[in-house]
Amino acid sequence: MEVCKKHKLIIMVLAIIAVCVLPKSVAAIEETSIEETSIKETSIKENFLAATPLEDIPEPEEETIPETEDETIPEPEENTAPQTDESSQRYINFQLGTQCWQEPMIFSSDEVPLVPLRQLGEKVGAQVIWHQESGALFFVRCGWMVVFHPQLKAVYTVNQQEGNIVWEKTQSEEKLVLQNNGSYLSSSMLSYLGMQASWDESILSLNIVLDDQIYNSTEKTLAYEKVWALIKEDMEGEKAKLPQLIGQYKTYFNTGEKNRSLNLKRASSAVDGIVLAPGEVFSFNKIVGPRTPENGYTKAIIFVSGNESYDYGGGVCQVSSTIYNAVLAAGLPVLERYSHSLPVAYVPKGYDATVAYGYKDLRFSNNRKEAITIRCLVDGDMLNVEIWD
Repeated sequence: MEVCKKHKLIIMVLAIIAVCVLPKSVAAIEETSIEETSIKETSIKENFLAATPLEDIPEPEEETIPETEDETIPEPEENTAPQTDESSQRYINFQLGTQCWQEPMIFSSDEVPLVPLRQLGEKVGAQVIWHQESGALFFVRCGWMVVFHPQLKAVYTVNQQEGNIVWEKTQSEEKLVLQNNGSYLSSSMLSYLGMQASWDESILSLNIVLDDQIYNSTEKTLAYEKVWALIKEDMEGEKAKLPQLIGQYKTYFNTGEKNRSLNLKRASSAVDGIVLAPGEVFSFNKIVGPRTPENGYTKAIIFVSGNESYDYGGGVCQVSSTIYNAVLAAGLPVLERYSHSLPVAYVPKGYDATVAYGYKDLRFSNNRKEAITIRCLVDGDMLNVEIWD
């Protein structure tokens, strides 16, 4: 009986072990299997690392932008404007005693070769001074000076005589030229600087001979401010004789409207340069004439009785309206003028002047003591009317 009880007890203990311990053992076996697998993977990786040198292991490739070598990177261009081919640039060969040099060839509007004053001054030891107050240029060499003004043909020569400053004015055929940010004289005007010049076209050479009496002088240099004080009154009088701008007005137009632009330019060309004597009357219709195809006019939009229409000479009224406003600015008396039947975009309301050949005209008179000149200029999309006295 005791044996049977022992057997039952053993069976119960085994059952408890089977229920409680067996699942944990299975889990432990599974964990062991996972660990063994991990160990195997680690072992494989360690074996690979051991077999492959570190520097030979390929790194993951990243997407990179190819680098350009420094010397192949284009530098930004300072000047993007088209460059003149140096081989096509012509030069003047200057000869001054033993000095020889070249300057780019620049011509006046009359195709006369021009001499750069600043460079010439450096070669002969002269100062070239731009006087801001007067707008004149002073060429100074010791006790001798020449004064030019770009608007005047009057040339002032100044020197010292027995300790006194003496000046003389002569009228030249030409003027000082301002061009390409520089000041220039034609070779014929170099005589005012005590120089004789001979031009050889065949070799593009200008030979200059100096007046020894001037350029070998050791007199004290003249102060240009003192000279300006002496000649100021006379120069201002010369400038007062120049035409004075007494009235100006500008309007703008659409250059894409080809027919209208053509008509506007044709009428402007007819008016440009007209001179009115004192008391003379300006008539737009008389000067411009009929706006017909025979006179070169084309069809464009016009206003008729409050409606838009399409007829010859469309755009001409912008010319007459611009002239009208310049006349108002000049203070000239208007004798005849009409408004459009519809507002226009190029002048403020009430400041237009419509014209129609034969019955609507723009007329004004010159009530000044001197003749006046009318300039009517087209520049791009701008119409500029100037009245000069």
